Amino acid sequence: MIEKRIHGNFPKLSIISACHDQLSYNRIFCEMLNRYTYYPFELIVVDNASNDGTGRFLSAYKEKVRIISNPVNVGFTKACNQGAREASGEFILFLNNDTEPQAGWLEALLEIMDEHPEAGVVGSKLIYPDGRLQEAGGIIFRDGTGWNFGRLDSPGRPPYNYLREVDYVSGASLLIRTSLFQKLGLFDEQYSPGYYEDTDICFGARAMGYKVFYSPFSRVIHHEGISSGTDLAHGMKQYQVQNRQKFIKKWEEELKRQWPPNPQNVTTAAERGVTDNILVVDPFLPMFDRASGSLRLFSIVKILRELNYHVTFIARNGKGQERYEDILRRMGVEVYATDPEILQAMGYRADASKIDLQRILTSRFYRFAYLSFYHIADQYLPSIRTCSPRTVIFTDSVDIHFLREKRMAEIKGDAKLLQQAEAVKKKELLAFMKKGHFPKYSNELFRKQSGLSSK
Repeated sequence: MIEKRIHGNFPKLSIISACHDQLSYNRIFCEMLNRYTYYPFELIVVDNASNDGTGRFLSAYKEKVRIISNPVNVGFTKACNQGAREASGEFILFLNNDTEPQAGWLEALLEIMDEHPEAGVVGSKLIYPDGRLQEAGGIIFRDGTGWNFGRLDSPGRPPYNYLREVDYVSGASLLIRTSLFQKLGLFDEQYSPGYYEDTDICFGARAMGYKVFYSPFSRVIHHEGISSGTDLAHGMKQYQVQNRQKFIKKWEEELKRQWPPNPQNVTTAAERGVTDNILVVDPFLPMFDRASGSLRLFSIVKILRELNYHVTFIARNGKGQERYEDILRRMGVEVYATDPEILQAMGYRADASKIDLQRILTSRFYRFAYLSFYHIADQYLPSIRTCSPRTVIFTDSVDIHFLREKRMAEIKGDAKLLQQAEAVKKKELLAFMKKGHFPKYSNELFRKQSGLSSK
């Protein structure tokens, strides 16, 4: 049973769902919405002339759900507009009747609206019932064709799990500010009965100075094709092809600034507003409230995000640091929390997914790589040089490790510690000497000045 969880007569949120038949999915939709939605809302259901018992099912809740019953099927776009005209919330959330919202789905969307005043539209991570990813934000290419980022991949992979500005989000779960929706004149009904109305409203939001965000923290299962089918030549899906031409005509100038339709552009095109890309590698996640060095690194990452850099953060060992991983992802940082292969080479076991550094480095061009400490450079620099030779590498040593250890050995008069310090010196200086460092000096000159042999 759907409960109308509202404070007074003016709820902050209006959820609108259009349906045509599919009684079994309508039942599941109501059950999941009731189970996992804790925020106060009003539910408006627009019934597009269902004849399978959906009308009778909804009528049982007419005192708790606002129902608009159409004598004929007016299509998705017009039905959504009907519901929006009746909405009284500060926000409108369009939610397909063939969806199953998961725990925390709504709070995650509203948090972004509260924390990002520039956000006009926010969408959910859509997942197929079999667990594969359906969409982690949408891409529109220069020719008006669209792409569901991450489609059929694992939804748990890092590229799909950080806050990101996108071209559009699917109308299957789309939150928009009511004032903005009204200023845009609701969904453009030239796209009726459906398709491209959600893409169009996202482009319209940007034209009004707002941003469109994808939230991986809002998880919604979507039975794609239940209502519309999948055949582009027949039924509802045929309008996807027709409406693309209308969309191209309306947004001709804006489309010139989109990426050309090329599979190699997908990763870059999936994230809007990026100045450049930087890879950051550290022994741990930045535990800013535990160590001054971590606070410094966290501040650097925060500044990079404010400068609109795409930041990919690799922690050699991030076990037990989930809180900091979550904070980074909510900042818009792509996070790889633990590198099991590197840890194994160091003699440690780690139960974590393998980090495919080659895949990371070839998915986009990283202008810079920021490596913490000489031992991180020693472990990661060769792969970066091989896969991305044009990347400029910074090794942040913080201090000179071998010199600190040498002084400690001298103070203690410990010959063994002094020997260890000399070993660290060779490793540390070699890390800085590797290709890409100290361009003013030849490797041979550096060896002579550092006291290293040429072997």
